Amino acid sequence: MHGAPLFREFWRRAHIIKSVWRVPFDASHPIETARGLDLADASVKASLLQSIHEAASALRRAGFPIRSMGSASSQPAIVRERTRSHGAP
Repeated sequence: MHGAPLFREFWRRAHIIKSVWRVPFDASHPIETARGLDLADASVKASLLQSIHEAASALRRAGFPIRSMGSASSQPAIVRERTRSHGAP
């Protein structure tokens, strides 16, 4: 599975966390705000971790495989040589 479905499920839960942003939205600076997840706040961090756990669990229950991201998981096992990707060595 690619990251987009996991991110959608995660953010569907995480966006409602109180004080999730390090810099909250400011109407006078709509381009630069909101930004940065407030990982210094232990309750926000715990809620974010719970959100990603719940998102992964929901996708697994729906029958979507969750696997690690990285070059090894992005290639079929039968490929004998690496395929270059944009921006990759």
